[in-house]
Amino acid sequence: MRFLWILLPLLACNTLSFEFSGVPAQRVIVRKSVFDVRMVGDRAQAICINREWAPNLNYTAAWFVRAFEAASGCELRPNSMQGDQVVM
Repeated sequence: MRFLWILLPLLACNTLSFEFSGVPAQRVIVRKSVFDVRMVGDRAQAICINREWAPNLNYTAAWFVRAFEAASGCELRPNSMQGDQVVM
């Protein structure tokens, strides 16, 4: 039972939000970063799926912007992103 409590937080690290569950992902590669991008209407979610060092959001924000723009073909509005360095 103790093992389950240790494993549970790790399972939530790259889990889709409810709004994007069941939506097929579009794989986008930006530099060395690999993202799964899902879109519903005018909203999108990207998950960085490769293992790379990402100390904070400032380090990865530009790559998330490029991934969203590549997947949607649209220009991203300034200050329209929320999330952390793995899920945006």
